[in-house]
Amino acid sequence: MSAELTAIIATLVNVVLTALKLTAGILTGSVALLAESIHSGLDIISSLVTFAGIKTAQKPSTEKHPYGFYRVEVISGGVVAFLLGVSAVWIMYEGIVSFTGDEAPIYSYLAIALMMLSVVANEVMARVKFKVGNEKESISLVADAEHSRADVVSSLGVLLALILIPYVSWIDGVVAILVGVYILYEASVIGKEVVDSLIDVSDPEIKTQIEKIAKAKNIEVKEVKTRKIGPAVFAEMIIDLDSKLSVDGATKITKDLENTLDRKIPSLKQITIQVDSHATGGSTILSSFGGKYHFKRGVEKIGPVKKGKRTVAVIDDDKRLAVGFGAKRYLIIDYNKSGEEIFRKEIENPYWGDGGGHGIKFLKSVRADKFISKQIGPGAKQNLENNGIKYETRDLL
Repeated sequence: MSAELTAIIATLVNVVLTALKLTAGILTGSVALLAESIHSGLDIISSLVTFAGIKTAQKPSTEKHPYGFYRVEVISGGVVAFLLGVSAVWIMYEGIVSFTGDEAPIYSYLAIALMMLSVVANEVMARVKFKVGNEKESISLVADAEHSRADVVSSLGVLLALILIPYVSWIDGVVAILVGVYILYEASVIGKEVVDSLIDVSDPEIKTQIEKIAKAKNIEVKEVKTRKIGPAVFAEMIIDLDSKLSVDGATKITKDLENTLDRKIPSLKQITIQVDSHATGGSTILSSFGGKYHFKRGVEKIGPVKKGKRTVAVIDDDKRLAVGFGAKRYLIIDYNKSGEEIFRKEIENPYWGDGGGHGIKFLKSVRADKFISKQIGPGAKQNLENNGIKYETRDLL
């Protein structure tokens, strides 16, 4: 079951329970039962907030929000904690006010049966939400599960009060106050988790997993930092590689490490890997979650001096636009800020034939901003996107 479907079902269950509790509370005059109906009403709002937070957090990252919208789910968890606190204060207030009332609540088998149903329904929903929330690492859904578990406790308290009302008239108000105190405690626990996530608290468990995976690949780890943003974890690590390794060799090792971390740690949404001791002076790898990776230094620069925005087109021996990515011959065109062509030159690919076309290696070496070809395959497109190079397909130059 998905987190969204769980939140929808929880909302529908709370709507039914709220209506039944409110009706029974009015008929019996029980302040504890009326307070519980208000509590359930707040549950409806919290479930809706939870659903909205989960949906927003799943939106893909944008240029304006490169780290995604995971923190929105944290905020929705904070709203749920706030609603828990509001309901707790309200219930305690109603419990205190009940001591000044003249009329005792009416003993009702219907109200008792209703509260038994509420206990069962809320416990089932709490377990479902805990299970799905933990599986999906959804803070807001886990917070809502805590809310449902608080409902179980409060419903048990109200049930006890309804049973004992004929014998202890003041039990109704006392139970309401105790339930309110418990809910307030639950709100504080959830609030602390929300605050920790908002201030980018570390995730020791993910850090340990990253170190173990690197160790299994005989990679020396100098440092690992993690920060948790809602259900997502972002990490930075520094590794030590043999300084005699080539740039391609270092890239292969770091990319393999990144792919393994991607596969084995689903909650890890982005990792930055720095090769501290490599001869290139260090590298930064943004994982496939982040969409690209690049070396800070160490990429060989070839070709003419760059004079503006550089477009590179693959051409054939007749100097016409060709199909391909890693090709033997390219045309380099530089444009000024006004979009006017200021430089044009044909260039041979020095990497051609060395085990392949090495298209991305060539484009990075000539510092290309855009690539043009008659046809570009999906793999080439992904490679270009990963390295921040725009692309275009056309028939003529």
